Amino acid sequence: MSKSLNAYELACRINNRFSVPVFPVRLLGGANESIQKQPLVKWSLVDGEPQSVSWQGANAVGVPMGKRSGLIAIDLDDYKSDAETENWLFRHSVPRTRTHKTASGGRHLIFKQPNNVVLSNRAPNFRGLDIRSDGGFIVWADTVGLYQTIDSSSPADLPLSILRELKAINQARKNDRLCDSDLPVLQHVCQTSLCLKLEHALNNVADLGLKSRFAGSTNELTDISRSGMDMSIAGMLARRGFTFSEIAITLMFHFNFGTAARDGETPRVWRGAMRCAARATREVMVQSNAKKRIIEKSLRGAIGQKLGGLDIGIQ
Repeated sequence: MSKSLNAYELACRINNRFSVPVFPVRLLGGANESIQKQPLVKWSLVDGEPQSVSWQGANAVGVPMGKRSGLIAIDLDDYKSDAETENWLFRHSVPRTRTHKTASGGRHLIFKQPNNVVLSNRAPNFRGLDIRSDGGFIVWADTVGLYQTIDSSSPADLPLSILRELKAINQARKNDRLCDSDLPVLQHVCQTSLCLKLEHALNNVADLGLKSRFAGSTNELTDISRSGMDMSIAGMLARRGFTFSEIAITLMFHFNFGTAARDGETPRVWRGAMRCAARATREVMVQSNAKKRIIEKSLRGAIGQKLGGLDIGIQ
């Protein structure tokens, strides 16, 4: 996209060419700072026509994913990802599709989302891999050149194997409401050790997302309420190996933008922190088990192919 276009003109071009809803976004930060994406409207409520909203102050164009646009994005933070993420892409034989470079240097792989399929932003538990579908959005382009088109192909169909995996992840997490009797027992946690563990995680220069969220950023969050922030932090910590008890205590005493910071130490707030911690650790376990099953199935198939051409004397 041309840098000479303003955000409104850019939005009109995207809307006309791709027939997708658009809304104004302000990109904040730059240089050595992480880029913050700030929607300038309640994007889930507007009709998506560029002329229906004000573009004053916008320097980027947001596009909702999921049923509103008929698209889904695989969001790859290449500076975070490792061999596990690349193996996941290889296993699914990800085809050529429309691809954008993101402000962080990562990629958005944009696919068609099948009709009558609802997917959330829940993703396999791989480092540097996120999914943007219903309830999520991506910055499609901007006026300052932070987002660029790498592959101008039309969005390809989402591979069926990826669709099946995402549907399984969504199904496994549907019933995430927990009764008090379902909660794990809160264990004693050494505050000194926990603070050191938090400090190490927050100072990891290869992973600025946790630090940004811990500082109060609601970037890319659909639910920006205090409880939504609690759940986001819980998920981030669980994926980084924090235990149920460590997460619950962090939400209660160390996170300044969650429910506990507003309401104080009450039984209701404690239960909320424990539910967030339990859901987050359970989701990581579900993802880990699903990943193991996929790898085991792949290995069995590979071994079967090798043995298929051998005469090993078995009748």
